[in-house]
Amino acid sequence: MLSVNSMNLKGFVLAAGFGSRLMPLTKYCPKPLLSFMGRPLIFYLLDQFGEHGIQEVGVNAHHLSQQIDLELKKHYLADNIHLLVEEGKILGTGGAFQSFEKWREKSDLLVMNGDIFHTFQLEKIIKQHYSQNTAATLVLKDVPHPGETPVWVKEGKVVAIQKDFVDGAQPCGFTCIHLISNNSLSQLVKDKTECIIEHYKNEINRQKDIGAYIEKNILWYDIGSPKKFWQAHYEVLNSLVVNNSPTNINMKSIKENNRIKYYDNHNKVSPLLIAKDSAVVNDKASLKGFSFISQKTHIPEGVEIESSIILPGTKLERNEKIKNLIVTPQTRTLII
Repeated sequence: MLSVNSMNLKGFVLAAGFGSRLMPLTKYCPKPLLSFMGRPLIFYLLDQFGEHGIQEVGVNAHHLSQQIDLELKKHYLADNIHLLVEEGKILGTGGAFQSFEKWREKSDLLVMNGDIFHTFQLEKIIKQHYSQNTAATLVLKDVPHPGETPVWVKEGKVVAIQKDFVDGAQPCGFTCIHLISNNSLSQLVKDKTECIIEHYKNEINRQKDIGAYIEKNILWYDIGSPKKFWQAHYEVLNSLVVNNSPTNINMKSIKENNRIKYYDNHNKVSPLLIAKDSAVVNDKASLKGFSFISQKTHIPEGVEIESSIILPGTKLERNEKIKNLIVTPQTRTLII
């Protein structure tokens, strides 16, 4: 494993968004704290930092920031997490880095959005960045995201971020994971750029090298809508069924905290995931395939659940019928 002890590198999680596309789920819970297969989304990111020796992590917050503060205190990195609450107007992605300039102490930052789940290997990203000595390294999917501006890559470097075709370059999708050098961050602060993508465009115009890290066969999800939230559950569960002995730290955590069961419907077998220990499921409840039962839930007699996610603390009523829903103690959200 690559040691970062000799590098001036800290972690950073952008966690200040409102999660508007996930309403009403995010009315009561900030998006980075949404339970994903038994744990808050942000915990998977923090685990990855810790696994690679990145002990100091900055987190910005705005919407329901008190919840984020309380939850972060439960993580083993808690003593080394610096939380900054953006009061009043929410800052852009660039503004967040300006607010952390004193805490950063001229370190580089490995940045991840607080609403993603992924299995990228941070060690490889860090190694590539420091071997190439670029202003920044963007972690990319090898195809662009539908409806989003492509990142264009040529010979391992980002050459443009634009909708228009770039001759000889490969269009890719930004994963919201990036490693930014101190020099580039200092320029961002000097320019007072509020959007990190605009900063990278400016860096390219200044002929600064922006590295591109692309790794295939990786799980990556932007939990930006109820449908995407469901899709991430569905595909991660399928991955666990195929590979029952995962080595990735996030996948191992999911496997350790949950048990996979199978539902047989006319000889078509589908998996479902149930949290260990604290999920109380009555033997006379009907759980159908690709459902996800979180911890501290109560599923009584007569309940039927199909293709749904039951989030922590939910207590269903007898004989309830739940289909294509994300269920919390306060809300029922249709998966569309």
